[in-house]
Amino acid sequence: MASHPVLHHSFSIPDANRTKEVVAALGQRGVTAQDDSAVLVQNVAYAIAKRLAFSQLSTPPPSIETGNVGMTPALDFHQHESDAVLAPFPRLVRAREALQACVRQRVRELQFLTSWPLVRPRRTPQQVTQMFAKAELAGSGKEAWSALGMPSSPFHELPDLPELVRKDLYTSLDLLLALAGHLGPTNTTSSSVQQSRSALSTGTANTSYPNGAQQPSLPRSLAQISVLPALQPLEPPSVEWLWEFLADLQPHKPQVGLDDRLDPYFREGKVQTARQLIAEGSITATRNFAKFGCPHGCRAGVWEAALGLSQGGDKKGMHKEFECLIAEACAQQLLADVWLCAEMATVHDSEHFFLFEEMLRAVTLAFLRDPRVGPHCSVQPNPVLSAPLNPDAAASPVCTAAAVATAATESEGQQNKGQQSNVGKADIMSDSDAYTTCPYPPCGVLAPQGSILLAAPLCFMYGNPAAVYRMHRALYCRFWCKLHTLSPVGLPSPALPMLLRTYEDLLQTLDPEVVAHLHRLGIPMAAVALPWVTRAFVGFMPVEEVLLLWDRVIGLDSLFPVALLAVAVVCFRRQVILSCQASREVLDAMSDLSQLQTVPLLQAVLFQG
Repeated sequence: MASHPVLHHSFSIPDANRTKEVVAALGQRGVTAQDDSAVLVQNVAYAIAKRLAFSQLSTPPPSIETGNVGMTPALDFHQHESDAVLAPFPRLVRAREALQACVRQRVRELQFLTSWPLVRPRRTPQQVTQMFAKAELAGSGKEAWSALGMPSSPFHELPDLPELVRKDLYTSLDLLLALAGHLGPTNTTSSSVQQSRSALSTGTANTSYPNGAQQPSLPRSLAQISVLPALQPLEPPSVEWLWEFLADLQPHKPQVGLDDRLDPYFREGKVQTARQLIAEGSITATRNFAKFGCPHGCRAGVWEAALGLSQGGDKKGMHKEFECLIAEACAQQLLADVWLCAEMATVHDSEHFFLFEEMLRAVTLAFLRDPRVGPHCSVQPNPVLSAPLNPDAAASPVCTAAAVATAATESEGQQNKGQQSNVGKADIMSDSDAYTTCPYPPCGVLAPQGSILLAAPLCFMYGNPAAVYRMHRALYCRFWCKLHTLSPVGLPSPALPMLLRTYEDLLQTLDPEVVAHLHRLGIPMAAVALPWVTRAFVGFMPVEEVLLLWDRVIGLDSLFPVALLAVAVVCFRRQVILSCQASREVLDAMSDLSQLQTVPLLQAVLFQG
């Protein structure tokens, strides 16, 4: 089935009147509410209004003339944050600046330790072919991504850093220190802070520490902070607003993740309904369905329809795009590969995800090199880095790794002549009048340590890394980017600061005794929940429970269920917290959530009466 050329684009036109234009234009071509294309009209209107990234919608009837709908796809999928938007939040701005400086410093440290430039010299096509030949891919039926784990892979040549050297850019603790106003050059490298950083960033249950050591406590600088200063200007939603927004979670409404475990007939009914909705392809209908959870066998189809992705995918195009990104990864290494591949240890040590190590490596390396990620994010990425380029090297507004490499090669030639280098072993520049800059890495986003696990649950839904990548990219640009961005974006789909502010406010309302006890122990409320939130609970709760949480995130088109679940976990474990006498005991007790269930907790925290 051929797809409509106009609908290959992802629509992000902010003006709601453009939706009427689309409906009117399609109506002029014979598409009305009575026609089979009514779902198409609704999907296009929804994609425009909600700025759905990477949406490829259902095929219209042949009577619709292609390319003449009368709208121009926009390039921006997020609202740029002007000084006027950020003016009411001066502490949040300072937190962003501190995190930006921290990340830039870490990149420079990694450059010094590895002696690597931002972009390594590019391999010739013959060298890449030889690498694939050593991996014995020809005639084996294996795909190119499987070569990444072979001994001949360039990612086995990454420099070995000392065990005690930090290999991440930033962690949950760095975010916490930035929001507390305590992130700076004097406390980003101290041993106590690095131990605490490890404590807050370990993402697997039943975590063991070297030599039986206990989990370290938080830095003393956080001891007198209960509510993070940078979050105070934000106005959290009221409990009444949350009741109304999350009304579909009420206990009297049947839920997948609870009722299906008790009633097999209910589950069969949900499976049949899901299949009908997938065949129909309506975005709004599948989102409404996802609010109550999705049966596992139908989850992939429901999510694809709800996110506006083509049903079953344009498999040829999907595989070709993914293979191109993998080929780019094999042809050219980045300094970013060092910190990215260091995170593979998190996957390797996970009892749930170690089987998917090679698949996740391929997905993450492709993600790193995809220049379409940053512009399609629902919030403006932060922190960000830019690499300087000579004006002639930047052929387009979005620079690829190959473009950076061109400038790197030129600058190395200048070095040989005794001239000053612009890239090569280059520094990171934020702004430059003399040179064109482009995002670094090419994807334009810098996620905290452990974010590689956000793609891991999708490996239980898809058997092909190209399909995993397509869904991961859509979810990251729609939702997960907000978990890693210090943006003041608020209701109804907030970013990290508003999520943490809602968590703090709701926890103070529901259980002030726990809040007071945490304060006595010198633990900010956000310190407990921040690792869970930045990873959307991946690695902390069982995979099926994480997917049930994500069902609600997609259905509600909001990350509020993540903050709500964090409150629910703290309230549920209140007796454990009240019995702890030190901060490290609290962090250790809250690191294992493997026995908890998502749906009962979400229902209990707001609708317990």
